[in-house]
Amino acid sequence: MSANTFITNVQAHTLKKRLEELIQHSQERKFLVGYFYFSGWQELYESLKERDAMAKLAKQVQSLHTQRRKPVEEFPCEIGLEPAESTRRNPLESPWVLEESEFVKRARRYGTPDVRLFKSAQEEAISLMEEVVKVEMEIDEIVKALYGV
Repeated sequence: MSANTFITNVQAHTLKKRLEELIQHSQERKFLVGYFYFSGWQELYESLKERDAMAKLAKQVQSLHTQRRKPVEEFPCEIGLEPAESTRRNPLESPWVLEESEFVKRARRYGTPDVRLFKSAQEEAISLMEEVVKVEMEIDEIVKALYGV
């Protein structure tokens, strides 16, 4: 067994440091102890709080992705594209990357292009993606702080 796996309370090998590392990678926290000072919880409080904050932010990102997926999935049907014709490589499936002129050109084969539908789907997708980026940046900052980067 390597010497650096022992908790020696010297330099970086402290119980506090090891528990903080484990907290970041754990779904649950269960402690089996014979004797634990209440002040020990104060030492771990910030790690527990940050882990819970990160979990909350991750759930928020997942919710935003789900919200974004709905209008993006509905958009091709609204412009007349049949689900059987749908393919991930079809640019009409990604309205946030299309220019209006490109949308009109491509959507003509499915009927009269409704630019209002395109703009609405595009704006909603972009808005939700911007929110995702903001929340992911918050997560990045928490991770940087946890690992001292």
